[in-house]
Amino acid sequence: MTATVNIGGVDFSRTKDFTVAKQAEATVVTSFAEAIALGKDAYVKIQGVTFLSKVSNGYYFTDGVNNLFVFTSGLTIETGDVVDLTGIVAEYYGYAQLAGSTEKPVLVTPSEAAAKEPVIVDSTIEYIIANCTAETGDMKLHTMYRITGRVYHAPN
Repeated sequence: MTATVNIGGVDFSRTKDFTVAKQAEATVVTSFAEAIALGKDAYVKIQGVTFLSKVSNGYYFTDGVNNLFVFTSGLTIETGDVVDLTGIVAEYYGYAQLAGSTEKPVLVTPSEAAAKEPVIVDSTIEYIIANCTAETGDMKLHTMYRITGRVYHAPN
Protein backbone atom coordinates (compact mmCIF):
# COMPACT_ATOMS: atom_id res chain seq x y z
CA MET A 1 0.00 0.00 0.00
CA THR A 2 1.30 3.45 -0.82
CA ALA A 3 0.07 6.63 0.83
CA THR A 4 0.89 10.10 -0.51
CA VAL A 5 0.41 13.41 1.32
CA ASN A 6 0.86 16.80 -0.34
CA ILE A 7 2.19 19.50 1.99
CA GLY A 8 2.90 22.93 0.51
CA GLY A 9 3.00 21.56 -3.03
CA VAL A 10 5.47 18.80 -2.09
CA ASP A 11 4.40 15.15 -2.28
CA PHE A 12 5.51 12.81 0.49
CA SER A 13 4.96 9.10 -0.17
CA ARG A 14 5.39 6.04 1.99
CA THR A 15 4.96 2.42 0.92
CA LYS A 16 4.10 -0.30 3.43
CA ASP A 17 3.71 -4.03 2.72
CA PHE A 18 1.36 -6.07 4.86
CA THR A 19 -0.29 -9.46 4.78
CA VAL A 20 -3.96 -10.15 5.38
CA ALA A 21 -4.26 -13.56 6.99
CA LYS A 22 -7.11 -15.84 5.98
CA GLN A 23 -9.12 -16.92 9.00
CA ALA A 24 -8.96 -20.67 9.60
CA GLU A 25 -12.06 -22.86 9.68
CA ALA A 26 -12.98 -24.16 13.14
CA THR A 27 -14.24 -27.64 14.05
CA VAL A 28 -17.77 -27.33 15.52
CA VAL A 29 -18.36 -29.07 18.88
CA THR A 30 -21.00 -28.79 21.61
CA SER A 31 -18.99 -29.19 24.83
CA PHE A 32 -15.67 -28.23 26.36
CA ALA A 33 -14.78 -31.91 26.86
CA GLU A 34 -15.37 -32.56 23.14
CA ALA A 35 -13.14 -29.59 22.24
CA ILE A 36 -10.34 -30.70 24.57
CA ALA A 37 -10.52 -34.26 23.19
CA LEU A 38 -9.43 -32.86 19.80
CA GLY A 39 -6.11 -31.95 21.42
CA LYS A 40 -3.89 -28.94 21.85
CA ASP A 41 -3.82 -26.47 18.95
CA ALA A 42 -7.21 -27.63 17.62
CA TYR A 43 -9.24 -24.64 16.41
CA VAL A 44 -12.77 -25.21 17.72
CA LYS A 45 -16.18 -23.53 17.75
CA ILE A 46 -18.13 -24.50 20.87
CA GLN A 47 -21.84 -23.81 20.44
CA GLY A 48 -24.24 -22.62 23.11
CA VAL A 49 -21.96 -21.72 26.03
CA THR A 50 -22.86 -19.21 28.75
CA PHE A 51 -20.64 -16.33 29.84
CA LEU A 52 -19.91 -16.40 33.59
CA SER A 53 -17.39 -13.69 34.49
CA LYS A 54 -14.47 -11.51 33.47
CA VAL A 55 -11.11 -11.59 35.24
CA SER A 56 -8.03 -9.45 34.67
CA ASN A 57 -6.63 -11.48 31.75
CA GLY A 58 -9.65 -13.23 30.29
CA TYR A 59 -13.13 -14.62 30.68
CA TYR A 60 -14.87 -17.71 32.12
CA PHE A 61 -17.60 -19.59 30.27
CA THR A 62 -19.65 -22.69 31.12
CA ASP A 63 -21.08 -25.42 28.92
CA GLY A 64 -23.40 -26.53 31.74
CA VAL A 65 -20.96 -29.20 32.96
CA ASN A 66 -17.55 -27.56 33.11
CA ASN A 67 -16.07 -24.07 33.17
CA LEU A 68 -13.37 -22.94 30.74
CA PHE A 69 -11.04 -19.94 30.80
CA VAL A 70 -10.60 -17.94 27.58
CA PHE A 71 -7.38 -15.94 27.33
CA THR A 72 -8.32 -12.77 25.44
CA SER A 73 -9.37 -9.17 25.99
CA GLY A 74 -11.81 -6.60 24.69
CA LEU A 75 -14.98 -8.69 24.55
CA THR A 76 -18.31 -6.87 24.82
CA ILE A 77 -20.42 -9.40 26.68
CA GLU A 78 -22.82 -9.58 29.64
CA THR A 79 -23.04 -12.24 32.34
CA GLY A 80 -25.56 -14.88 31.24
CA ASP A 81 -25.14 -14.25 27.49
CA VAL A 82 -25.34 -17.48 25.45
CA VAL A 83 -22.71 -17.46 22.72
CA ASP A 84 -20.74 -19.57 20.28
CA LEU A 85 -17.11 -19.50 21.34
CA THR A 86 -14.24 -20.06 18.89
CA GLY A 87 -10.56 -20.41 19.78
CA ILE A 88 -7.44 -22.57 19.91
CA VAL A 89 -7.33 -25.34 22.53
CA ALA A 90 -4.39 -24.54 24.79
CA GLU A 91 -3.09 -25.50 28.20
CA TYR A 92 -1.91 -23.34 31.07
CA TYR A 93 -0.43 -25.03 34.15
CA GLY A 94 -2.28 -28.25 33.35
CA TYR A 95 -5.69 -26.64 32.81
CA ALA A 96 -7.44 -26.36 29.47
CA GLN A 97 -8.19 -22.93 28.05
CA LEU A 98 -8.91 -21.27 24.73
CA ALA A 99 -6.58 -18.71 23.17
CA GLY A 100 -6.17 -17.09 19.76
CA SER A 101 -3.70 -16.07 17.06
CA THR A 102 -3.80 -13.93 13.93
CA GLU A 103 -5.03 -16.77 11.71
CA LYS A 104 -7.12 -18.38 14.46
CA PRO A 105 -8.60 -15.58 16.58
CA VAL A 106 -10.84 -15.91 19.61
CA LEU A 107 -14.36 -15.15 18.42
CA VAL A 108 -17.51 -14.74 20.48
CA THR A 109 -20.76 -14.55 18.53
CA PRO A 110 -24.42 -14.67 19.63
CA SER A 111 -25.68 -18.25 19.63
CA GLU A 112 -28.84 -19.74 18.23
CA ALA A 113 -28.45 -22.60 20.73
CA ALA A 114 -30.39 -22.57 23.99
CA ALA A 115 -28.46 -22.22 27.23
CA LYS A 116 -27.54 -25.61 28.62
CA GLU A 117 -28.96 -26.41 32.01
CA PRO A 118 -26.21 -26.85 34.59
CA VAL A 119 -25.50 -30.40 35.68
CA ILE A 120 -25.87 -30.49 39.46
CA VAL A 121 -23.54 -32.90 41.21
CA ASP A 122 -24.67 -34.12 44.63
CA SER A 123 -21.57 -34.67 46.66
CA THR A 124 -19.72 -34.24 49.90
CA ILE A 125 -17.06 -31.67 50.68
CA GLU A 126 -14.50 -34.49 50.98
CA TYR A 127 -15.32 -35.74 47.46
CA ILE A 128 -15.11 -32.26 45.97
CA ILE A 129 -11.72 -31.60 47.56
CA ALA A 130 -10.38 -34.93 46.30
CA ASN A 131 -11.91 -34.62 42.80
CA CYS A 132 -12.09 -30.91 42.04
CA THR A 133 -11.26 -31.22 38.33
CA ALA A 134 -12.51 -33.25 35.40
CA GLU A 135 -9.67 -35.06 33.62
CA THR A 136 -9.84 -34.86 29.83
CA GLY A 137 -6.68 -36.48 28.55
CA ASP A 138 -3.68 -34.55 29.87
CA MET A 139 -5.61 -31.33 30.41
CA LYS A 140 -8.09 -30.61 33.20
CA LEU A 141 -11.38 -28.69 33.19
CA HIS A 142 -12.99 -26.94 36.14
CA THR A 143 -16.07 -28.87 37.31
CA MET A 144 -19.04 -27.01 38.80
CA TYR A 145 -20.45 -28.00 42.19
CA ARG A 146 -23.31 -26.51 44.16
CA ILE A 147 -22.77 -26.72 47.89
CA THR A 148 -25.66 -26.18 50.24
CA GLY A 149 -25.46 -26.33 53.97
CA ARG A 150 -25.87 -24.46 57.19
CA VAL A 151 -23.48 -22.12 58.86
CA TYR A 152 -23.45 -22.15 62.63
CA HIS A 153 -22.05 -19.36 64.74
CA ALA A 154 -21.12 -20.07 68.30
CA PRO A 155 -20.29 -16.81 70.13
CA ASN A 156 -17.34 -17.02 72.54
